[in-house]
Amino acid sequence: MTVITRVVAVFLLVAAALPLVAAHPGGQPGPSKCKKDEFWFEEKSCCLTRGGPRERLPPPPKKSCPPNEWSWSKEHNCCVPFNPGPFRPKCDKDWDWSPSSFCCEKKPGGGGGHGCKKNEFWFEEKQCCIRLGGPPRSFPPPKKQCPPKEWSWSKEHNCCVPQKPGPPPPTCHKGWQWSPSSLCCEEGPRH
Repeated sequence: MTVITRVVAVFLLVAAALPLVAAHPGGQPGPSKCKKDEFWFEEKSCCLTRGGPRERLPPPPKKSCPPNEWSWSKEHNCCVPFNPGPFRPKCDKDWDWSPSSFCCEKKPGGGGGHGCKKNEFWFEEKQCCIRLGGPPRSFPPPKKQCPPKEWSWSKEHNCCVPQKPGPPPPTCHKGWQWSPSSLCCEEGPRH
């Protein structure tokens, strides 16, 4: 290969790469990429909206966010601050900040597990925490009932929930039958 051929090959290579370099000025994202209403969040290498997101999402079970100036980010799968640092996240009682998962995690031995508060327990069928003693008194919609012993209607979950962990098997009134799919007693077939 001659010198001229090599020079032409290098020139063509540089010319081909030039649009790629121009398309990403400055290379990696950074503080200069944030809009006026955003700030750079170094911990996750992203821009966040000042004042927090418009929609404040609750974290998934077993996780919590510091109560002030933080909320859950589905996009980043962690808690994010509303404003630029310094960041000193303070979790609720019985929770500790986890720098690896960037959220509050339940301290061992507190509550009922799965991130439930001390006055709650985990209800596996609905994958949620239920208040001990059941929810505030509310009545099921027509054509639905709750078992008379140790179960009550949860308007929030639209089903019957136990009032404490390990309830007796649901037993419905005569003429009604337990529906595992709707978690309530439904009218049985009329004979």
